[in-house]
Amino acid sequence: MYGRRGTVIVLSFLVLTVLSCRHECENAVAANAPVSILTPCDQSAVGWHTLIRGRVSNPKAIVHVIIHPLEVNEHWVQPKIDVKSDGTWEVLAYFGRDGSVDHGKPFELAAVVNPKTLLEEADQLPDWPDAEARSDIVRVRRD
Repeated sequence: MYGRRGTVIVLSFLVLTVLSCRHECENAVAANAPVSILTPCDQSAVGWHTLIRGRVSNPKAIVHVIIHPLEVNEHWVQPKIDVKSDGTWEVLAYFGRDGSVDHGKPFELAAVVNPKTLLEEADQLPDWPDAEARSDIVRVRRD
């Protein structure tokens, strides 16, 4: 019906549409930042279990993501992170409880490098931990 050229045009349009839909924003970070959170973006909405992506200048560093629900004082240590050789990392983090109980609630998150004390997943801390470096704080809202 469209011929070969028409098919190529339609397929090209579909590929561009799919690629543009997969684009997600990234936080602006300084090139020399020791650690940064790339996604999710500041002021964005997140699900209960959300992928956090970031970068660290030293790929041999120990990196932890910490989540702070603003309605409480505790800061929660997220699952272990394996940093790749290029310094990128990602972790599936938890924002509140499963279900709708935390829908609409605000959270802060930050990544820390080489914390001064041993941190384990699900540790509850009274504040951001002392560490060699900390990323900018990213503020999100649970959808």
